[in-house]
Amino acid sequence: MAVAILAVGIAGCTAVQEQVAEEVTEGIAGEVVGGNVEISGDGVTIETPEGQVAVGDSATLPDGFPADFPIPGDAVITSSTGTSSQGESAFWVNLTRPGTVTDAFEWYKTELPAAGWTIALEVAASQGAGNEATLQAEKDQLSATMSITEGAEGADIALVLMGGGP
Repeated sequence: MAVAILAVGIAGCTAVQEQVAEEVTEGIAGEVVGGNVEISGDGVTIETPEGQVAVGDSATLPDGFPADFPIPGDAVITSSTGTSSQGESAFWVNLTRPGTVTDAFEWYKTELPAAGWTIALEVAASQGAGNEATLQAEKDQLSATMSITEGAEGADIALVLMGGGP
């Protein structure tokens, strides 16, 4: 019985030690970058007065990301960054989506105009390493560029949105 209690106590100590280590790491990192650092699971989120960066499991769309910009419902956000200064905003978002480059390209060619975005450029190419596609779109004072490439788990989509906002 005493051994069981001791084992539970040691296991509990390990969990407490890991939590304390995480909190200390977040605090030190936060002081270094001058903002708030959150570590959760396999992800990290850093928020400073200049913007936000999220990588891994904790990655979400950055604060201020245009709500009307279409994001596939089956996409997983793998990293994101957002910054804003003097009325100008910039967002970088990386997604992985099941399916092919062509699937993602065609989805955006349909969904962008449906959301009020005007497609300014569309290019699709097949190369030895695989397919890739690029789209550029505009809405109000925002411009968006999407680069779609083949990834290990489907189509990798790199989004860059910049401008003065709607």
